[in-house]
Amino acid sequence: MGSLSVIYYNLNQKDLAYDYSLLPMQHLTTPLAENYEILANIYFDRKDHTIAFNYYCKSLDIIKSKLPLNQVALARVEKLLYRIEEVEF
Repeated sequence: MGSLSVIYYNLNQKDLAYDYSLLPMQHLTTPLAENYEILANIYFDRKDHTIAFNYYCKSLDIIKSKLPLNQVALARVEKLLYRIEEVEF
């Protein structure tokens, strides 16, 4: 992961991370899994686990759809998804 959204998230500048996660989604025909992962992390930090869960699932769908399968990214997002203990739908 090397996008600006990841960098800003790691610097705890979550508003900028959020903005830079959404930007590529508006311009790319195929969104990046890492953008959904960062959005999920932001919503998880905000205690909005339902939205976080949905974004983690979107990230996983993208990771699983690309070959060769990125095992590191898959394991990382699955681990993040499992930390959500209860999701209200």
